[in-house]
Amino acid sequence: MLSVSAPGGSAAESKMVKLLGPQLKTASGLVATGDAINGKTLGIYFSAHWCPPCRSFTPKLAQAYKSLKQAGKDFEIVFVSSDRDEAAFNGYFGEMPWLALPFGERKIKSALSEKFGVAGIPMLVLLDAEGNLITTNGRAKIMEQPDGRWIPKPKPAKLDAPKPVKPAAAAMAAAHCEAVDKGGLAALLGSAPLLTSDGKTKVELSQVVKDAPLVALYFSAHWCGPCRAFTPKLVTFVEMLKEEGVELPIIFGSSDRDEASFQSYFATMPWAAFPLGDSRIEALKKKFGVSGIPWLVVLDAKGNLVLNEADTDVPQGPQAYAKWLEMAKTTVAAAPAA
Repeated sequence: MLSVSAPGGSAAESKMVKLLGPQLKTASGLVATGDAINGKTLGIYFSAHWCPPCRSFTPKLAQAYKSLKQAGKDFEIVFVSSDRDEAAFNGYFGEMPWLALPFGERKIKSALSEKFGVAGIPMLVLLDAEGNLITTNGRAKIMEQPDGRWIPKPKPAKLDAPKPVKPAAAAMAAAHCEAVDKGGLAALLGSAPLLTSDGKTKVELSQVVKDAPLVALYFSAHWCGPCRAFTPKLVTFVEMLKEEGVELPIIFGSSDRDEASFQSYFATMPWAAFPLGDSRIEALKKKFGVSGIPWLVVLDAKGNLVLNEADTDVPQGPQAYAKWLEMAKTTVAAAPAA
């Protein structure tokens, strides 16, 4: 997965960029390759409008593609054209719902054809999110298994080369987190405003938390496949709690690269957020040893750590919240007297 901290991106992203070039074409313009396909299983579709078998297969592939997208699969296709001119390419690409290698990138097209041994079209090559080959006979795979069972399960997103934490330092950090109740939640999260779910309106921490006994920090990013899969589950979890009269304030700490990506992703969330690029995000990630995303941290109302990596509990539903409440009581009971 993409690195949160390293501008150069992950090894997987670099591999894809090296394979396909820095930009891909969409129906509305160009998009950075890493942003468009990172974390996704990829189909490289060699085809051309002058080829009758291609024109026959493309609608079938488009139908399968749309079904996989509707099912929430992290899958993308890049069209690599063998059309004779750009006008033919543009006309044929206009029938497709996916991405394309820009027509002018003939050297990349030739390199891809050579790499995957393209001897005829249509041909669909399937790669996993790390750029490893699944099959060069993607046409058969996607027609025989249109449900996408061949799409590998996403791996947890890991940050590139996290600094090792010494046991003594980790213990000190944990002790500090548990003792933060002296300064309260505000001492931990700061006094600067947060954003409401509209992504624009500023709101104070006290208005977000109110009198809730637990608060969660959610570290995530739109480019991260596992994050996009987990966020709807977290939304459902919060909605289930509301049905039982329980409010769990969540504050989103984004690792998105730009404001547009942040706003688009945040629009799917019903909670508050730190502004994109807020220094508190990185400080909190360091404090809680965040080494991958998605990552959920649960705190009590005084800022004491209740549970790290709490995202693994979310599938349990409201029972997870009850568990956290019991853990919070234990944390308070174990805290040293002021």
